[in-house]
Amino acid sequence: MGWTGTHYYGPLKTAREKRIAMDTEMTNGEWKILKSSVVNNVYYAAMKNPDNYVFGLVCLISVDNKDYFNLNYKDMDETMIPAYYDCPKSILKLLSPTDRETSLIWRQKCLEQAEKKKAKPKVKTGDIIEFEKPMSFTNGYTGKRFEVVDWNGTTVFKMILEETNNRPYVKIRKWRQMEYKIIAT
Repeated sequence: MGWTGTHYYGPLKTAREKRIAMDTEMTNGEWKILKSSVVNNVYYAAMKNPDNYVFGLVCLISVDNKDYFNLNYKDMDETMIPAYYDCPKSILKLLSPTDRETSLIWRQKCLEQAEKKKAKPKVKTGDIIEFEKPMSFTNGYTGKRFEVVDWNGTTVFKMILEETNNRPYVKIRKWRQMEYKIIAT
């Protein structure tokens, strides 16, 4: 199970651009994409086969605009229980009923992930949040408490350090997927 590389004419920077490129790539004759979404460089789709069966399609996406084959993807379907569970509920609702155990496991994990996301507290600028586990940064700082800051539309964090008034700004990748709580607003 390897990766497929193709050339796509057009920009591939935003999730929307990647979704359009993947919709174009995956639609083939009688195979149709009913709905799709890109979440964290993973493409999720409800795909209808020639027998009108709709199944979940998951593709990892890698973009390299410097290469001729600028759109690379690894495609899997729900029966393979791909370890990516951010498929939107709106896509899951379009899938055909099934009794395949592997498909049911993947669908259930996606629903559980959606519920987990829904239950997380909504963070806004100025909130103080505390992550479950401390994080170490290349600047030598370690911490788990941060103030949420909006920096030109990007969420960054100001470290809260007890031993100093110096509060460096840091960017935390995939922070929404981590366990945290809001301790002050």
